[in-house]
Amino acid sequence: MPFHLRKLLPCTIGSPFPKILNTNTHGTSSIISPPLSPTSSTSPAQSKQSTAVQQLYQLQKRHSSTSSSNTASSTASSNSSAPEKPKSSSTTQSKAVGQQQQQQELPKMTERATFAAGCFWGVEKAFQKHFKNDNIKTRVGYIGGIDAHPTYKKVCSGITRHAEAVSIEYTPSPTITYPLLVEFFYRMHDPTTLNSQGPDRGTQYRSAIFAHSSDQADIARRVTKEVQEARYGRKKIVTEIVWREGSSNGAGAGGHAWYDAEEYHQKYLDKNPHGYECPSHFLRW
Repeated sequence: MPFHLRKLLPCTIGSPFPKILNTNTHGTSSIISPPLSPTSSTSPAQSKQSTAVQQLYQLQKRHSSTSSSNTASSTASSNSSAPEKPKSSSTTQSKAVGQQQQQQELPKMTERATFAAGCFWGVEKAFQKHFKNDNIKTRVGYIGGIDAHPTYKKVCSGITRHAEAVSIEYTPSPTITYPLLVEFFYRMHDPTTLNSQGPDRGTQYRSAIFAHSSDQADIARRVTKEVQEARYGRKKIVTEIVWREGSSNGAGAGGHAWYDAEEYHQKYLDKNPHGYECPSHFLRW
């Protein structure tokens, strides 16, 4: 035990050594006297006292040794059971890799465009053929009318006021953007004939662009103006650009609900290669 932890106390009668105050590892104190060796001048009472003190000294010495051993063992066990801290560099690297993988897995944004340009069989085929390398998805259907349950027969009668149209889902890229889609729309049909394309007559065959956002409506107006000036001169384009401010960007467009046409109309000319195609559906430039 370090010397500075010891405190000398006054000697007691019959003991030639000073008593030592020992502070153990538990913070308690005990008085330890060195063993006394009996001498010839020692009385029987003193000899008996010396023997008792010697036994007490040995017991306290063993107790102090055991306590120190247990404390050291407990400290070692506590240190070995503590979890090891992860390396900060490894953690940072793993987090960066995880974020990179998450960004790579994010799906690309898909946009939608809706056009009416006469009989929807030929319109769908024209877009599919021209943008075949862009993995577009097309559906034909009815839009812009007043009947909540349109059928092909009703639409052809004109009473529902719907237009035959094509809905296109695409992922924007350098080869397919909304301005390019609008330009192709004008290239593949005649936008100057009111409510008709070729021999097909009726409001269901009208030329129309149903915008899904105000941005699409602005683009459609700009491209229409450019095509009018560059291609048609005094012959006026009668295409409707339909957009209602505040309408949703759901499956419908221009504030109108979209209704899928009957299944036999979907990809009709793929199923019927020799089926009817409007003679007005060809590329003008």
